[in-house]
Amino acid sequence: MVINFKLTESDGLTPRYTFPAVQYTNLPQDVNKFVEVGGRGNNTIIVPGSKDSWDLIIRGILRGKNWTYEDVIVAIDAMETALQFNTPYYAKNDKVEGGASTYSFKVKRLLPIEYLESLRNGKQVQGYTVTLRVNSW
Repeated sequence: MVINFKLTESDGLTPRYTFPAVQYTNLPQDVNKFVEVGGRGNNTIIVPGSKDSWDLIIRGILRGKNWTYEDVIVAIDAMETALQFNTPYYAKNDKVEGGASTYSFKVKRLLPIEYLESLRNGKQVQGYTVTLRVNSW
């Protein structure tokens, strides 16, 4: 199955960026959380249905057929431009191929984008890791 992540503006409609060649994500199956409030006695109160903030990790590869070093730099610049620091976006991911149902999260990028794997088998390839804070706005 292809992992397909798209970023939209905070209106949820305007396309901002599509993550290329996603290889890994820590996307949970169930994003609902609970809050446990401790009392002075021997018990706690569970508030169901809340959503804690958590870090969504997206790892992938910037690559293309017969890419040059300049092509990789252009792809890095495009990612950096699209993922502005501390700006509200929606990250969307198809639950099934074809997009019949999607996960949708309110996110911000609060950490630098990490780049690795600059060369592989003589081809220009750039690995990336993007960490987005979910439920941050």
